[in-house]
Amino acid sequence: KLNGQTIKLRGVNYHNLSPVNGRAVTDAEFLHDIKLIREANINFIRTSHYPPNQRLLDLCDSLGIYVMDEVPFGWGEDHLNDKSYLDNLKTRAKTTITRDKNHPSVIIWSVGNENPLTKMCVEVGKYVHQLDSTRPHCFPQIGSYFRSIQDSVDASVDILTPHYAVPSQLRGYSRKFNRPMIVTEYAHSLGLDFDRMEESWEIMYANPKMAGGAVWHFFDQGILCE
Repeated sequence: KLNGQTIKLRGVNYHNLSPVNGRAVTDAEFLHDIKLIREANINFIRTSHYPPNQRLLDLCDSLGIYVMDEVPFGWGEDHLNDKSYLDNLKTRAKTTITRDKNHPSVIIWSVGNENPLTKMCVEVGKYVHQLDSTRPHCFPQIGSYFRSIQDSVDASVDILTPHYAVPSQLRGYSRKFNRPMIVTEYAHSLGLDFDRMEESWEIMYANPKMAGGAVWHFFDQGILCE
């Protein structure tokens, strides 16, 4: 719920990327993208896999798009059991939250991307909550890995976020868990479950614990060449 009202997050993953200008996205291009998103009946952006450009958040604030803002670290593997990296991860969390916490469009913090959920990651998540207790946080994870740890996810994690869950898995999750769930990546353009979108959304709309999801990806991550 947001301010006591139930919402469904009909989302896309989004990179700061222009097919013409690369990473140097112009204000006009950001505005064009947000207008396309609104016209497509999309109300939610996950800023994979790093915090977004400030201009994008300004537009989401003014045009009514919900945002999952991501603390940037991914695929840490064994390093995420090495406490010498902990201060670095906390610094990334603090920098992201300090910069973006006053944007009303930001409703969720995501902590890294597709990392193993180690004790150190959980500690970073608790630090995120300490910095901002007004918003929930989550750890987007590879679907197969999530299934392997689903019974041991720390109670401090506010939202469960598996990737590429098929309808049968969504039904099982809706019965099993008492925490909300967002499918932070689904319907990959390489062919992962485009044919299951309608069935998946029927399940998500019918189950209050299923908050929605984000398609991978808003647009092709290519650069136009003359």
